[in-house]
Amino acid sequence: MNTSAAVRAVITNAGIKQGDLAGPLDLSSVQAVSNKFRLNRWTAQDLATVADLTGCKLAFIYPDGEQVIISAAGPELVQAAPVGNMAEAMPGRVTPVSTDEK
Repeated sequence: MNTSAAVRAVITNAGIKQGDLAGPLDLSSVQAVSNKFRLNRWTAQDLATVADLTGCKLAFIYPDGEQVIISAAGPELVQAAPVGNMAEAMPGRVTPVSTDEK
């Protein structure tokens, strides 16, 4: 999936039409938005703006869970939770598995 396809999926899920991005992306026309999709030309600022508009987050996520979230307002560093027990760090999202042999 290229970037334009991903952006199209995200805005469709959020109920936003492609042409509605002209203002937030500071583009002069709906045709300019169409060209951005067709040529697959997206800046980090464009993607951050789309993420903000759709209620999503755009982030770099390190293997240890630390995140750098990119938003239209600027980057934000989110520290990783201690990973000693993933079930405690992510309740409801990680199911503990018993390692006891019977």
